[in-house]
Amino acid sequence: HVRAAPVVGYFLDHDDFKKDANNYTAFMQYIYHMQNLTFGSDGALTPSCQAAYPDKPHYCFMSPHMQQFIQTPFFMFNSKYDAWQLANELQTEWKTKAEQ
Repeated sequence: HVRAAPVVGYFLDHDDFKKDANNYTAFMQYIYHMQNLTFGSDGALTPSCQAAYPDKPHYCFMSPHMQQFIQTPFFMFNSKYDAWQLANELQTEWKTKAEQ
């Protein structure tokens, strides 16, 4: 029985089109530090995820890495082609043949 469904997008941990350091994972690492995200009862991040990724705590803010620590049965759904992810994660405008 499903007891939960996500209310936000399932954003992939994926390199950008240019394969440079300006990718979504680097942005999530910045967000983790900028928002001072915390673990435990006073924070939104789980200690079990922190234990799994001690050197990359920002992974616990990213769906592909933290989903394994969710204990509530949930139904995952996402669009096959997500315009936001294509523009912001893959960082391509799909204008040239190489970008397509």
